[in-house]
Amino acid sequence: MSDENIHYLLDHAKNAKQLKATHQTGDKHIVDDHVRNSTVSWVHTKAGYEMLKPFITTANEMCGWHYDISKIEGVQIASYKAGEYYGWHIDGDSDHWAARKLINSNSPHVPKLNETKDPIFKGLVRKLSIIVQLSDPEDYEGGDIYFSRPPKDGRLDAEGETIPQFREKGSVIVFPSYVRHKVSPVTKGIRKSATAWICGPPFK
Repeated sequence: MSDENIHYLLDHAKNAKQLKATHQTGDKHIVDDHVRNSTVSWVHTKAGYEMLKPFITTANEMCGWHYDISKIEGVQIASYKAGEYYGWHIDGDSDHWAARKLINSNSPHVPKLNETKDPIFKGLVRKLSIIVQLSDPEDYEGGDIYFSRPPKDGRLDAEGETIPQFREKGSVIVFPSYVRHKVSPVTKGIRKSATAWICGPPFK
């Protein structure tokens, strides 16, 4: 991603409300530093969505997924300081059980992954995730993204595998939202990234 677009996202995030990152467990969103420890803000602009679309379209074709996708769900800017991280998780299931139900827009609770207050996301699921590296690699230590390898002997991979090239500022990675991944603890400096989720109808 270009420096111009990176500055755009960072500038908008700077002016947005800073929130403690939450993690969904059961039927609610909670702050749980044992799972996720970082600060987030949101960019909800057409320009923010448009700058991500070429990467999403290219990855969907080049990787042979050819997923039926249509809507981008927000752009979340995450900031990880020393000691902060995000443990193993998936961004969302993609089957019909995860299809979003429309709930009252005046409802006080934060929608679960299978709920939405926005009619355009009704019936849709997260299918692809995109992450953009917004920091220079010299600005921080640690904070690497790890992806879980296929289970072995019936057990989940506890170590995972990272991609060193993704530390470069402006690097972009797109992957299916059901892939298990994590962000290792930052040990020095601050790491910033942008994440968005691309939705479509459930897999059949």
